[in-house]
Amino acid sequence: MSLEKGVYQLKDGHWGYRFVIKCNGKAIDRKRTLDEFGQPFKTKQQAIRARLLAIEKERNGLSNEPSSPLQIERKTYKEVFEEYREKGRLDKAYGTIRKQDSLWENHIRDRYGDRFVDEVSVAEINDYLAQLYYQEGRSYSYVESFLKMFYLILGQAYSRNYMPQEVYAKLCLDKQARIKMPKKRLTEEDDINNAIDAMIGAIEYDVNTSLEVSFSDLGDMYKDKRVKKFVSDAICKSIKKRLNSLKIEIK
Repeated sequence: MSLEKGVYQLKDGHWGYRFVIKCNGKAIDRKRTLDEFGQPFKTKQQAIRARLLAIEKERNGLSNEPSSPLQIERKTYKEVFEEYREKGRLDKAYGTIRKQDSLWENHIRDRYGDRFVDEVSVAEINDYLAQLYYQEGRSYSYVESFLKMFYLILGQAYSRNYMPQEVYAKLCLDKQARIKMPKKRLTEEDDINNAIDAMIGAIEYDVNTSLEVSFSDLGDMYKDKRVKKFVSDAICKSIKKRLNSLKIEIK
């Protein structure tokens, strides 16, 4: 039971830890909900192990953390993205770079470029994504590219110590509160389902009315309509099997 002391569960289901110890006459207070790579503790055991290791490092003078609270250097969206342009995407494909630059220069820069990365709220970003999708009529996949850009910039800011841990966690890690895509329009979902319904209807019609064709008829493939019908049905069955394998929900 003592191992669980100082370990607690967060609202999103992840875990965190805290401890206070004295080293060289000084009280050291640590509280963490992310590991050294910025990832949440998914289980209680992960948090317990991380806490024990952190305590051991502090006692042996091996911790890299300052005894005083870490000072965050605030940066704007523009400053973070320009630094990423220079240092963070050397391995990216040319097409990816062009897409990122287009989104930044044509949309995000004017709206958020001069704002600090830690001051723009989850609600503000979600409202912007909703505006792009519902009001401006942007496609769902196109709006997703904006969401990816926000995650990219915020991730860069956190990794370079331009954003407090708790702010980054709320924006990008908290499953209940983080930035996310707007709900897909019902009309768009209906269009997809109607198209699938029509396809399945055609497949079922062909299969149910298929002609009895023996393998001996295949030698006359290019002349006999019955064989062409047989081949057509085989293709339809293949399509239906493919849809089932993809687990596409059909209303």
